[in-house]
Amino acid sequence: QGLVTGWDDPRFPTVQGIVRRGLKIEALIQFILEQGASKNLNLMEWDKLWSINKKIIDPVCPRHTAVVEEKRVLLTLTDGPDEPFVRLIPKHKKFEGA
Repeated sequence: QGLVTGWDDPRFPTVQGIVRRGLKIEALIQFILEQGASKNLNLMEWDKLWSINKKIIDPVCPRHTAVVEEKRVLLTLTDGPDEPFVRLIPKHKKFEGA
């Protein structure tokens, strides 16, 4: 019925699906290596996989803030600098060099 586009649909728990959802391959490899080789059944939580992914992307992922136009508040600043300036800030507070 055309409810999904294929095995790479982000709603599917397939490798292609979770990669399309934003999982880095490096995180998947690290997750697999942490499980180790074993003949026994080893159940791991999805949260573990996504927390590994978060550790990988946090140092390089910029943060953005948005304001809904209907809820904006207009400000008039006085006694500010004569010229506008740009300040570069870290992408993540834990990773100052990023």
